[in-house]
Amino acid sequence: MASMSYCRWHNASLAMQDCGNSIEQIEYEGAFVEMVEYEQQGVLNTLRAAARILEEMPVAYLKAAGIDLDRLPSQAMIDNSDLPAFRREDLPKAA
Repeated sequence: MASMSYCRWHNASLAMQDCGNSIEQIEYEGAFVEMVEYEQQGVLNTLRAAARILEEMPVAYLKAAGIDLDRLPSQAMIDNSDLPAFRREDLPKAA
């Protein structure tokens, strides 16, 4: 069920924090490979949504949130990265 407009951002922040807490499992324990395809797609869609929020949010809000964009990976780092546990062609396609 979608969040009601009056609590959308609050509910989204709680869900994002919960997802953030599982990053270590994905990164170090290989949990991504164990996920069913729709859950893998959910991870990728969440990353796309997070990137879109960072790209489109007015910078004053990023400043208020204490966001340091210099800490984010560069495009070159992303382009040169390898997926450790599986091949890129095994990833679910964008929805």
